[in-house]
Amino acid sequence: SVFLDLLDESMQAEYQRLESAGIRTGRSVIDSEAWNGGPIVVSGSLGLELKNRGQTKLWKHILGAPITTGSGPYTHTYTPKDLSALGLTVQVGRPDVSGTVRPFTYAGVKVASAALACSAGEIATLGLDLVGMSETTDTSLASASLPADLKPFKFNHADVSLAGTGNQPVTNLTITGNNGLKTDRRFLSA
Repeated sequence: SVFLDLLDESMQAEYQRLESAGIRTGRSVIDSEAWNGGPIVVSGSLGLELKNRGQTKLWKHILGAPITTGSGPYTHTYTPKDLSALGLTVQVGRPDVSGTVRPFTYAGVKVASAALACSAGEIATLGLDLVGMSETTDTSLASASLPADLKPFKFNHADVSLAGTGNQPVTNLTITGNNGLKTDRRFLSA
């Protein structure tokens, strides 16, 4: 399990319904016989700060499995790979009006796109657009466990190279990526 401090999130499930266009004698409103369950669309975004540890699994779902070298500090090298076999379960704890934190659990989640941003004098951030398969509220809220010595990344932990020349004098940088997913998951099949 990976626990992240969120800056913001907008995960939700939208339950659509398919309504019949048929006209029936004696019916002036759409009753339960004139509609059926439609697509369930699970999507949203997560905004978080980058940290010095504990996010390798997340990056695996953004880019593919890394090659890890070293023995503390570790170096993780990512080469974009096929993500079709990967899927996350994401749980968000949201406080209700009484202050009780309610769990919302999203299964079959994939990273549709990501944006890494950093500016001079600020903590680096990561924005994720996610798509998923289902939402439940009956799973127990997981107890957070964070890695020791967790620190946020700031701009001076980066070195920008252009055309092989390092130490470029930039004040801000945003790197975006889109995984090109078919996000609606709908096919005609048994």
